[in-house]
Amino acid sequence: MTETHRHASLTVLAAVALLLAGCDARPDAGRPAADAPPDTTSPAAVVVDSAGQQAVRDVVTRFGEQLRNVSLLAPDSILTASLREAYAPFVTPELLAAWTARPDSAPGRRVSSPWPERIRIDSLRTLGAGRVAVTGAVLYVTSAERAQGEGEGEGEGASAATAPVRLEVSRGDDGQWRISTYAEGAAGGGAP
Repeated sequence: MTETHRHASLTVLAAVALLLAGCDARPDAGRPAADAPPDTTSPAAVVVDSAGQQAVRDVVTRFGEQLRNVSLLAPDSILTASLREAYAPFVTPELLAAWTARPDSAPGRRVSSPWPERIRIDSLRTLGAGRVAVTGAVLYVTSAERAQGEGEGEGEGASAATAPVRLEVSRGDDGQWRISTYAEGAAGGGAP
């Protein structure tokens, strides 16, 4: 090996060493804690492009509109079929399987009134390639709020109660975004 080649090899090795020294190989390095507020200033917070963000919003919105159609008071055989029909297009097969195995863990209509009307999205945060954390609230309404909200279009409208919700939406091998994690907190303002 000539002196020039040896010098070039050492330069490349030194550059690689510097790059590796700046990286933290721990799997959780750089990942915020689950309860950390969304980071909208970090470049990693914008990994999913605007089309991907809109696709995530669409999936969560359409899923939220299905919550009222699943009566958790129905017998298990009816509830399982209802879960599949309402949620299959929006959630991963693994999440749907968990809910059908334990219907009491699934989201839906727990009482006749108030019922879950939709999900309000408060923030999106990229967790990595093809994974987005969504925080928001499930809005519960009664007939009174529904009548009051008619004609308001996309506005917030009135709600009888809200419950915080956290979702993780993942892009599958087929390119489709689906909800892979769903966690709803206790409702406030007139719990259902």
